[in-house]
Amino acid sequence: MNTETNTTNTRNPKQSKRFTAIFGGTFDPVHNAHIALAKDVIAKDLADEVMFVPAAKPPHKLDKAITSAEHRLEMLRLVIEENPDFAVSDYEIINKKKTSYTVNTLRALQAVYPERRFKLIIGMDNFRELDSWYNFQEIINNFELIIFSRPGIIQPSYGQIFEKFGPKATPKLMESIISDISMDLSSTNIRTIIENGDDELSGLVPPEVKRYIEENGLYI
Repeated sequence: MNTETNTTNTRNPKQSKRFTAIFGGTFDPVHNAHIALAKDVIAKDLADEVMFVPAAKPPHKLDKAITSAEHRLEMLRLVIEENPDFAVSDYEIINKKKTSYTVNTLRALQAVYPERRFKLIIGMDNFRELDSWYNFQEIINNFELIIFSRPGIIQPSYGQIFEKFGPKATPKLMESIISDISMDLSSTNIRTIIENGDDELSGLVPPEVKRYIEENGLYI
């Protein structure tokens, strides 16, 4: 099983893999659009594997209720059992006393796996706010980005990116925008469906995740 249960443990992924794309988020719950996006990243040769990193305390969601880390991590583990090009890291979960700053996670993973090259997957909504992230300049300087589109989120112009990030980073960031990779579903939508008592999860989450949600009475 291609599971990253502890950042300090020996990893299971194929040794020939060189590029890992980090996909962070609350994954509350992980859904089919997350999985489709990760598969697109692999299919387009943007990375050799995608590593899901569930957040413990996202800095932008400190005031919101989030399902326990154990449940969110277990749902991801169920997903990667079916996808050999996926992995999961519990780095932010085991460091749950600290706010989940992306730059700290990238530093930690790079330190443990110096032979790897890490990329960061983010949505256009997050990219538009990237200049407000903790130590965002370090992320831009040291890691490649994979920026996917989101419905209703307008891509910033070259000039807007230039104004925020400067002449050196702008061309690199423009090349990081992958306009034909998108995610048009949110975990919020799924939680609302469950809260409303609708039985429409089959097409929204993998069967194993649907079963886990139902068996554990999540989101009701």
